[in-house]
Amino acid sequence: MLSGGRATKVGQNVGTQIGDALLDLSGDGRYQVSYDSVGTGGILEVRDSVTGETRRLDGLTGSITIRDAKVLANGDVVIGAVRGGDSELGYYSWATNSYRTLGTAINGAFYNIAVSADGTTIAFSSTTDFTPGGSISNPGGGIVNRIFTVNIATGLIRSGLGSPGAVSDIRISSDGRYVATSQTIGMRIYDFGENSNTATGVALSLSSADRAFGITNDGMLYYNTASNFSGQNTTGFQQIMSYNIATGVTSRLSNFAANTKDSLTMNADGSALYFTSTASLDNSVSSGGYRQMYRFDLLSPGATQMTSHVSSVLNTTARISMDGGRMFDYQNGNDLYEYDTTGADTNIDLEAGFGSRGNIIASLQSLGGAVRGLGSFTLGSVIQARAALDRMQANLSLLGQTRSVIGAGQSRLSIAYNLSLNQRDEALSASGRIGDADVAGESAELVRRSIQREAATSVLAQANQQPALAISLLR
Repeated sequence: MLSGGRATKVGQNVGTQIGDALLDLSGDGRYQVSYDSVGTGGILEVRDSVTGETRRLDGLTGSITIRDAKVLANGDVVIGAVRGGDSELGYYSWATNSYRTLGTAINGAFYNIAVSADGTTIAFSSTTDFTPGGSISNPGGGIVNRIFTVNIATGLIRSGLGSPGAVSDIRISSDGRYVATSQTIGMRIYDFGENSNTATGVALSLSSADRAFGITNDGMLYYNTASNFSGQNTTGFQQIMSYNIATGVTSRLSNFAANTKDSLTMNADGSALYFTSTASLDNSVSSGGYRQMYRFDLLSPGATQMTSHVSSVLNTTARISMDGGRMFDYQNGNDLYEYDTTGADTNIDLEAGFGSRGNIIASLQSLGGAVRGLGSFTLGSVIQARAALDRMQANLSLLGQTRSVIGAGQSRLSIAYNLSLNQRDEALSASGRIGDADVAGESAELVRRSIQREAATSVLAQANQQPALAISLLR
C-alpha cells in the first residue's frame, strides 16, 4: 500500500546539449555532466536541472581529452583527462566556476574514476605507481596496474594491491573506505582501512561480465551476475547477489528468469538498487518488451517496476540518480530527456456512507522513493559539517512530511473503519428488527388460519346436523 504505483509521467525534453553521452548524475539528479565524444573530446557540459543553467567546461580546462567525469552533490566535477600526452586529474568548482589540477601522471591514469558520496575521496585505476602516503602531485615511478584512492582536500594517496587486468568499472562506498572494480579478470574489492595507506584486496569472481551496483560503508557489495557463486546461482540467468567482505558470505537475493540489466545504481545508504531492463522481472506486470526502470528493495528483497513506458524510448546508457527519483537519457541525437521516476501516489477510495459524499479518499505517497536515507557524513571541515547538517535537516523535514502523510492517511482510514463499524451495527440492528417483524407476521397468519379452520369445522358440523333433524321430523 505504501510502495506507490508506477510512474506514468512522460519524459521532458530539457534541451539540446553539446554532448551526446551522459557520464554521471549527482546523487539527487540535480546536476548532470555530459561530453561530446565525436571530434572534440575535451568539451564537457554541466547542467543544473533546477535553474536550467548549463556550463561548458572546455574553456575552463583548456585543450584536453576527457576520459571520465563524476559530478558531486554540489555541482562540482572530478575529471579524468589527458593533456598533451600526460594524464591529469582535475577538479571543477561550480560555486567559483574554476578548474584546478589535482595531479598528473606520465603513464596511463585516471581513465576510470569514482567519487564517494560524501565528496571526500576519489578512487581511480592507474599504471603509474603512486607512493602510498605520498601526494598525488608527486607520482612515483614504474608501471604497474593498481587501484588508488586520494583525499580531495589533502591530496593524500592510499595505494591498493596490484590490479591485474584492465578496469572497466569502479565503485566506491559513501565514506571512501571500500572500492569495488569490474575487470577483465573478474570483480575485486579493496579495503582502504582507516589507519593504513595500503589496502587489502579480495578477488571475488573470474567473469568480466559481472557488474557492481555499489558497495556500502560496512563492506556489503551488491552486484549483478550470471555466474554460479558458491553454488547459489544455478539458474543461468543474471541475479542480484551480495558479498559481505567482513564475513565472506555470498547470498543470492533475486530469482529472476531473465537477463538484460543496465544503468546499475545503488542509493547512498544501501537500502535499494535501481536498474533498467526490457525483461519482466517483478513477476506481476509485464514490461511489454519496453525498457523500464526497476527498484529492488534490499530491506525486503523484491523488484518493483517503476515506469510504464509504452514505447522503446530509453537507451541502455540511461542514468538513474542515487535516490531513484530521476532518470536522464539522450534521445534523438543530442536531446536530453528527464524522467520523474518517483512512484505515483496510491489513492484508496472507501465507500463509508451513502452517495459520493459518503466516500473517504486516502492518498499515500510512494514512501520507498520518499525516504532516501541519510547517506554518509564527514565532519573534517566547517563546510563538510554544514553540508552534513543541511542534509540531516533536509531528511528530518522529509521524515516529518512523510509522517504527516501517513498520519493523515491513518486518520482517514480510522474514520472510514469506525463508520463502517457503525454501519455494520446499524445493519445488524435493522436486520434484527426485520426478523422480529417477520415472526409477528407469521404468528398473526397462524392465528388467522387457525380461526378459519375452526370456523370451517363448526360450519361443517352444523351442516351435518341438518339431515338428522329432517329425518327426526319425518318420524
